[in-house]
Amino acid sequence: MSTITVVTGMEWSERARSILVDTEKRRARAYEMLSYYRPETIEYAVAEKMRVSADHGWGRSQASICWHSPEYRQTSSTIMAITAQPSKLSLVYYCEGNACENQFKDCTKKQN
Repeated sequence: MSTITVVTGMEWSERARSILVDTEKRRARAYEMLSYYRPETIEYAVAEKMRVSADHGWGRSQASICWHSPEYRQTSSTIMAITAQPSKLSLVYYCEGNACENQFKDCTKKQN
């Protein structure tokens, strides 16, 4: 998801305003999809994040969480689950490109 910071007094181009509108749509959709979210396990937490990452609530567009654009491509998504004991229980998953078209790969560094 994009991060846009609105700074008072800055002038916005029409393109920047359009990006801000799409960013707000993605944020609102993620909030809507996760408003009930109460993970009981780390596996469930990761699975829910993967599901949300592939969402096309606004169609295959720049406004959806799974971002599609005729000009640019979504380069990747990363999900990190950090626990109170990071070296023992934390997980890292990486998806190259769009989550609707590619699989998340487990990139967790395994401890010996």
